[in-house]
Amino acid sequence: MKIEQKNTLLIISLVLLVLGGVAGSGFLLIRDHVTGHIDGDLGRAQTLFEQTYKNRSQKLQRTVRSLRKETGLIAAALTDDIATIDSKLDTLYPRVGVDFVAVYLTNQSRLRTARGNQAYYSSPQFLNSNVLAGLTGSLGRDDKQVFANTFEFRNCGDE
Repeated sequence: MKIEQKNTLLIISLVLLVLGGVAGSGFLLIRDHVTGHIDGDLGRAQTLFEQTYKNRSQKLQRTVRSLRKETGLIAAALTDDIATIDSKLDTLYPRVGVDFVAVYLTNQSRLRTARGNQAYYSSPQFLNSNVLAGLTGSLGRDDKQVFANTFEFRNCGDE
Protein backbone atom coordinates (compact mmCIF):
# COMPACT_ATOMS: atom_id res chain seq x y z
CA MET A 1 0.00 0.00 0.00
CA LYS A 2 1.33 3.38 -0.92
CA ILE A 3 1.91 6.12 1.59
CA GLU A 4 -0.79 8.33 0.01
CA GLN A 5 -3.34 5.57 0.42
CA LYS A 6 -2.31 5.05 4.04
CA ASN A 7 -2.60 8.77 4.73
CA THR A 8 -6.01 8.95 3.02
CA LEU A 9 -7.21 5.95 5.02
CA LEU A 10 -5.89 7.54 8.23
CA ILE A 11 -7.61 10.85 7.49
CA ILE A 12 -10.90 9.14 6.62
CA SER A 13 -10.65 7.07 9.81
CA LEU A 14 -10.01 10.19 11.89
CA VAL A 15 -12.92 12.04 10.27
CA LEU A 16 -15.20 9.09 10.93
CA LEU A 17 -13.95 8.88 14.51
CA VAL A 18 -14.61 12.60 15.08
CA LEU A 19 -18.06 12.33 13.47
CA GLY A 20 -18.84 9.31 15.66
CA GLY A 21 -17.70 11.20 18.75
CA VAL A 22 -19.81 14.23 17.84
CA ALA A 23 -22.85 12.02 17.16
CA GLY A 24 -22.34 10.12 20.43
CA SER A 25 -21.93 13.27 22.50
CA GLY A 26 -24.94 14.80 20.72
CA PHE A 27 -26.97 11.72 21.57
CA LEU A 28 -25.91 11.90 25.22
CA LEU A 29 -26.73 15.62 25.43
CA ILE A 30 -30.15 15.12 23.88
CA ARG A 31 -30.85 12.11 26.12
CA ASP A 32 -29.91 14.09 29.24
CA HIS A 33 -32.04 17.02 28.10
CA VAL A 34 -35.07 14.80 27.43
CA THR A 35 -34.57 12.92 30.70
CA GLY A 36 -34.45 16.22 32.56
CA HIS A 37 -37.68 17.39 30.96
CA ILE A 38 -39.42 14.09 31.67
CA ASP A 39 -38.28 14.15 35.31
CA GLY A 40 -39.51 17.73 35.65
CA ASP A 41 -42.87 16.91 34.09
CA LEU A 42 -43.29 13.87 36.34
CA GLY A 43 -42.43 15.95 39.39
CA ARG A 44 -45.00 18.59 38.46
CA ALA A 45 -47.58 15.88 37.74
CA GLN A 46 -46.93 14.30 41.14
CA THR A 47 -47.32 17.66 42.88
CA LEU A 48 -50.54 18.34 40.98
CA PHE A 49 -51.88 14.88 41.83
CA GLU A 50 -51.09 15.31 45.52
CA GLN A 51 -52.77 18.73 45.64
CA THR A 52 -55.83 17.48 43.75
CA TYR A 53 -56.06 14.45 46.05
CA LYS A 54 -55.80 16.69 49.11
CA ASN A 55 -58.51 19.03 47.78
CA ARG A 56 -60.82 16.12 46.89
CA SER A 57 -60.26 14.49 50.27
CA GLN A 58 -61.09 17.73 52.08
CA LYS A 59 -64.24 18.16 49.99
CA LEU A 60 -65.25 14.57 50.70
CA GLN A 61 -64.68 15.05 54.42
CA ARG A 62 -66.82 18.20 54.44
CA THR A 63 -69.54 16.40 52.51
CA VAL A 64 -69.46 13.38 54.78
CA ARG A 65 -69.60 15.53 57.89
CA SER A 66 -72.60 17.32 56.40
CA LEU A 67 -74.35 14.02 55.64
CA ARG A 68 -73.46 12.62 59.04
CA LYS A 69 -75.35 15.47 60.68
CA GLU A 70 -78.52 14.47 58.84
CA THR A 71 -80.12 12.39 61.58
CA GLY A 72 -83.17 11.66 59.41
CA LEU A 73 -80.99 10.00 56.79
CA ILE A 74 -79.06 8.00 59.38
CA ALA A 75 -82.26 6.90 61.14
CA ALA A 76 -83.85 5.87 57.84
CA ALA A 77 -80.77 3.86 56.93
CA LEU A 78 -80.71 2.12 60.29
CA THR A 79 -84.38 1.21 60.02
CA ASP A 80 -84.10 0.11 56.35
CA ASP A 81 -86.69 2.70 55.27
CA ILE A 82 -85.81 3.04 51.59
CA ALA A 83 -88.65 5.48 50.82
CA THR A 84 -87.40 7.95 53.43
CA ILE A 85 -83.83 7.52 52.23
CA ASP A 86 -84.94 8.31 48.68
CA SER A 87 -86.76 11.39 49.89
CA LYS A 88 -83.75 12.57 51.92
CA LEU A 89 -81.36 11.99 49.02
CA ASP A 90 -83.59 14.04 46.72
CA THR A 91 -83.13 17.06 49.00
CA LEU A 92 -79.56 16.37 50.18
CA TYR A 93 -77.82 15.45 46.94
CA PRO A 94 -77.93 18.88 45.28
CA ARG A 95 -77.03 20.62 48.54
CA VAL A 96 -73.86 18.70 49.36
CA GLY A 97 -72.30 19.31 45.94
CA VAL A 98 -70.93 15.87 45.05
CA ASP A 99 -71.29 13.84 41.87
CA PHE A 100 -72.74 10.75 43.48
CA VAL A 101 -74.34 9.73 46.78
CA ALA A 102 -75.34 6.12 47.39
CA VAL A 103 -76.87 4.28 50.33
CA TYR A 104 -76.39 0.53 50.58
CA LEU A 105 -78.33 -1.29 53.27
CA THR A 106 -77.23 -4.71 54.45
CA ASN A 107 -80.65 -6.12 55.27
CA GLN A 108 -81.93 -9.32 53.69
CA SER A 109 -82.95 -7.61 50.44
CA ARG A 110 -79.69 -5.57 50.26
CA LEU A 111 -81.56 -2.42 49.27
CA ARG A 112 -79.61 0.15 47.28
CA THR A 113 -80.47 3.67 46.30
CA ALA A 114 -78.49 6.57 44.92
CA ARG A 115 -78.57 10.03 43.42
CA GLY A 116 -76.06 11.48 41.00
CA ASN A 117 -75.61 14.15 38.38
CA GLN A 118 -75.94 11.51 35.64
CA ALA A 119 -79.09 9.43 35.20
CA TYR A 120 -77.22 6.13 35.06
CA TYR A 121 -75.80 6.67 38.58
CA SER A 122 -79.08 5.61 40.13
CA SER A 123 -79.80 2.78 37.68
CA PRO A 124 -79.99 -0.76 39.09
CA GLN A 125 -77.24 -1.92 36.72
CA PHE A 126 -74.86 0.70 38.08
CA LEU A 127 -75.79 0.13 41.74
CA ASN A 128 -75.50 -3.64 41.37
CA SER A 129 -72.18 -3.54 39.55
CA ASN A 130 -69.43 -5.71 40.98
CA VAL A 131 -67.16 -2.71 41.44
CA LEU A 132 -69.59 -0.74 43.63
CA ALA A 133 -70.78 -3.81 45.50
CA GLY A 134 -67.18 -4.76 46.30
CA LEU A 135 -66.30 -1.22 47.32
CA THR A 136 -69.23 -0.80 49.64
CA GLY A 137 -68.79 -4.30 51.03
CA SER A 138 -65.18 -3.56 51.92
CA LEU A 139 -66.04 -0.18 53.43
CA GLY A 140 -69.21 -1.13 55.25
CA ARG A 141 -68.08 -4.49 56.60
CA ASP A 142 -71.79 -5.45 56.52
CA ASP A 143 -72.79 -2.80 59.06
CA LYS A 144 -76.11 -0.98 58.61
CA GLN A 145 -74.66 2.43 57.91
CA VAL A 146 -74.88 5.09 55.29
CA PHE A 147 -72.06 4.63 52.76
CA ALA A 148 -70.58 8.09 53.35
CA ASN A 149 -70.94 7.66 57.08
CA THR A 150 -69.01 4.41 56.87
CA PHE A 151 -66.27 6.13 54.92
CA GLU A 152 -66.13 8.89 57.50
CA PHE A 153 -65.86 6.62 60.51
CA ARG A 154 -63.35 4.23 58.98
CA ASN A 155 -61.06 6.59 57.07
CA CYS A 156 -61.52 10.27 57.87
CA GLY A 157 -61.90 10.23 61.65
CA ASP A 158 -63.16 12.98 63.88
CA GLU A 159 -61.03 16.05 64.27
